[in-house]
Amino acid sequence: PLRKPTAKELESIAPFVEMNEKYSIFINDERVQIFPASMEKDILNFMAKMEIRKAGIFAGILQRDVFIPEHDLAMSGLVNANIPTVELTHRHALEYQQRQTMPPVPDLKKGWFLYTYNGLPLGWAKNIVNRINNHYPAEWRIRKALEKE
Repeated sequence: PLRKPTAKELESIAPFVEMNEKYSIFINDERVQIFPASMEKDILNFMAKMEIRKAGIFAGILQRDVFIPEHDLAMSGLVNANIPTVELTHRHALEYQQRQTMPPVPDLKKGWFLYTYNGLPLGWAKNIVNRINNHYPAEWRIRKALEKE
């Protein structure tokens, strides 16, 4: 059942999503989805009558009021400007996309951040005390071995 998020749920989502009136945020089970506000009524009508497998931007999952961002959000251009970013070299960008273990980033606060390359987002990672969890989608990873430099 598609529904609007509660105030508490919006508090969890807001640090990750650039909130503005052009977009509507909905929750479908635990999936957070973002739609153009101009299409809100049409989408609600469609979803009331049929099962829609994918619509809008799959922003993330809400588990017990904790927001876990999805790759779609990273690529959407709707990421909150306050989310930290870490610019990668060409080599490290490829290693990230292979889902390799990434080196710790000095002075980076604990929590979610975006890896970028040439200023463009590559995807999410999470800084956990002594390591970085790579959240690049496993099914998209580069399998080819990198050439030695």
